[in-house]
Parts: sequence; structure tokens; C-alpha cells
Amino acid sequence: MKRLQAKARNTAGAAAALAAGLGGAQSLDAAVVAQTVEEGVPPNYSADLDSDGTIEFQISDYHQADASTIEDTLKVTGFPSQGGVGLAVDQAGYTANLAAGTLIGPTSGLIYGVPPGGTDDLNGVKNGVEVGNFQVADGPGYIGVEFTIDGAMHYGYVGFQGVETDESNAGPEGRIFGFGYETTADTAIAAGAGLVPPLTADVDGDGDVDGNDFLIIQRGVGSTYSATDVAAFKAQYGQGTGPITAVPEPASLSLLAAGAAGVARYRRRK
Repeated sequence: MKRLQAKARNTAGAAAALAAGLGGAQSLDAAVVAQTVEEGVPPNYSADLDSDGTIEFQISDYHQADASTIEDTLKVTGFPSQGGVGLAVDQAGYTANLAAGTLIGPTSGLIYGVPPGGTDDLNGVKNGVEVGNFQVADGPGYIGVEFTIDGAMHYGYVGFQGVETDESNAGPEGRIFGFGYETTADTAIAAGAGLVPPLTADVDGDGDVDGNDFLIIQRGVGSTYSATDVAAFKAQYGQGTGPITAVPEPASLSLLAAGAAGVARYRRRK
């Protein structure tokens, strides 16, 4: 079982400036602890956001097949008896998929709670129907959390994305790409604050977005990749640590995006 723990601290003036720009009750000495990671689920993942030895929540693989239901999902489970965790939920009480920059905190307007039984689906299928707010098509998002440290309420996030199922694993899969929390009690944090944005267009996994990624996406449009992936490439091109290669012409990108959109429309009509 993997365990998620905070290891990096961002306490520079940038964190205070970010806090000041968010509105609501903020503190000039507010400090964000954030960590960029790259971990797959399954195996199960336990989150200890403040590294105090207490697990706030766990993301786990769940499979059930019996006469009444067939369910294969990734689930998130809170542990309120251990001092955590309230998940940011939607009006129906399910774990909300928050966009980067969403304010998580006491004045954010978000609802925090734990679904009945303490468990909710993130990504998967139940009786042939998709369940959970982190489906593959949704792209990366953030799980908002509230939890206590020494009896005081703190707010944080975990970056999570549903991903395509590996052929060697019959169940749903996901990836955790980062997490963070606000060290000052009762102070809001923006989803993704302190993180380097995930390079979702780095499809060859070499740490940058370049021409090699373009070629892979181009060859996979209509099967593995879509117009969303083309848009991500255009937005992230040139980011990362490696050398940039094979700059694609703007016209090529436009044609590729148009082709991907056409495939999507054809599939919907079918």
C-alpha cells in the first residue's frame, strides 16, 4: 500500500501573495505545503497530508460481482474517526471534481462531508453505467479536503485523474499528480496552489512536451487521443525539462484538431 506524505514546503512570499489575492479570511503568514508526485492507483493509496502519522483518506480499487450488482471502481474513503476528512462534494453528495484555482476553504461556498458509509466512487462502472466524477474524459481535477491538525480545521487538495485502463489490469485506474494543504488554520487554499501544473500532453513520459509527443498524438487521433489532447498539446508545447524537437507547424495543429473533432462527432452519431 502506497502512502502519500508531504515532503516539500512552499513558504516564500509567493504563497502569501496568492493567499492575499484569493479573498475571504486570509493570513499574510499563510504557508502552502505542496508536493508534485506521479503515482498510479491501484495499488491502494493512503493520504497523510500533514505527515503526522494519521491517514486522512484512502483511494482504493474496488470490485464486486454478484447477483445484484456488478461494480468495478476506484473509491475514496474518509476516516473521520481518525481526525479526517471532509471531502468537497457536489449537491448530490458525491466527491466534486474541482478545477485548478478553485478556492477550498471556510468561505469558498463548497460543501464538505463524507458520503454514506464514508465511501464514494471516483472513476469506474456500476452495472454498466459510469460512476464517479473523475472519468477518463474529464481530464485531471482536484479533490478538495478539510481535516484537523491539533483540533483546528485546515484545507487542502489532492490532484487526481482517471486514466485509460491498462490491458493487464481489468479494473479502472487513476493517477495522483500532486497534493497540498494550507498550514494556517481556517485559511483557504486554491486547488493546485504550489504545484507545477501536470504536463498531460507529455504522452511519451520524458518530462517535456515536444514534437515527439505531437507525432504520437497525431498517429493516435480517433483511437487513443482526441481533440482534447490536441488542445492540451497546443497549450503545453515547450514546457518541461528536455530539449524541444520537431516544432509542428500551426497549420498541422489546426488540421489535427479538426480531424479529432470530426471523429468525435462521428462517434456520437453512431
